[in-house]
Amino acid sequence: MTGQQNVYFHIGLSRAASTALQRDVFPAAQALGKGSSYNQDTGADQLSALFTTRSPTVWREEEGQKVAQALADSNDTGTILLSREHLYNNYFFVGFDNPQRPLIQCNPYFLAEHLRAFKQYAWGDRGKVGLIFLARNQADWLISRYSRSSHRVKKASQEDFQRKIGQILEKPAAFGAQTLEFDLLTTVLGDALGPGNVLPEIFERISEGQVLRNIVEFTGLTQLDVDYFNRADGGQRYTQTSKDGGTWVIRAYKPDWMFFLNVTVRR
Repeated sequence: MTGQQNVYFHIGLSRAASTALQRDVFPAAQALGKGSSYNQDTGADQLSALFTTRSPTVWREEEGQKVAQALADSNDTGTILLSREHLYNNYFFVGFDNPQRPLIQCNPYFLAEHLRAFKQYAWGDRGKVGLIFLARNQADWLISRYSRSSHRVKKASQEDFQRKIGQILEKPAAFGAQTLEFDLLTTVLGDALGPGNVLPEIFERISEGQVLRNIVEFTGLTQLDVDYFNRADGGQRYTQTSKDGGTWVIRAYKPDWMFFLNVTVRR
């Protein structure tokens, strides 16, 4: 398309109403990601792969340039909104005990350098590059992440969860504790994208309506339903902090991740 084309990345965080936003709110603005043709055509997977497995220098190269061009071609409006949690923060508890596990996806500096290079070399003068993320109470967020990925954790249990939290506290750098530093994430992303181009929001305030209003003001996407999380028939169920009485379900360790065991953990 001709004219300015702004792109906004929504990176979650995971377990902070991303599914509701992707399924029920963002489609009104022709957002990319889950359910969009861009996601089905593996474009989002290609973009995620470059962000999480390659050096930021990839955006200077032909491969990165082609992925950026595909993103630009995927939407004919003046504003692209791509919701993709996998750009950052994948599977925090999966492979936790493997000393060789990659931590780059839990590293705000790695994400920031990718965004800096993407903006400068791949997106260029097309328009603005912005980023949105929702942070969540850390204790609730950690146990929710553990529950969500427990089908990929051998012998998931209350004891295993507490042991891993102990390791994070004892050796924060080795076990990805920087993922919990939301202020650090905001700062380094702001340095990469420039003042006013990062919008951090708080998950626990989403039912107040102001979070979505801030997203509308930030992106200019007035099509978004700012009252979605206020309605009982809409998004209120996504504002719950746990399943029942402060407990979360542990999933069966098997490929069929839709199978649930009647086991719970608490923070």
